[in-house]
Amino acid sequence: AVVSTQSTGGFATFTLKKLECQIRSLVWDYEVVHILTGPLFAAANEKKANLVVRRIGQNRVSVPTHFFKVYCWNQCGGMRLDAYIMPNRCGLKGSLSKYIVHYSEVERKAGFRVFSLLNRKDNS
Repeated sequence: AVVSTQSTGGFATFTLKKLECQIRSLVWDYEVVHILTGPLFAAANEKKANLVVRRIGQNRVSVPTHFFKVYCWNQCGGMRLDAYIMPNRCGLKGSLSKYIVHYSEVERKAGFRVFSLLNRKDNS
């Protein structure tokens, strides 16, 4: 589940629910599934890097521009790893495939390595 400041209208969209269902089915099929979810603060145009962070409330809480989800599981003797980055806005539509990214993009934008101790065999 995403527990963070969300854009007005909420982030629980049909597309996000599809991703959550996909991960739940993995949990039923595999003994161990590691899941990492978090906020990202990314500029709309990375070449200009003019990040404007929206803040809300009396305490000026930062609102993430995106959320990431990376999950991995053991498949055929190796670790399979998938990663997604979704904008923090309501009304996301379409296929999950348009949000899938290579895990290195999550690492670059988040500033840390994801699942660094696992033997990776990724399809993203």
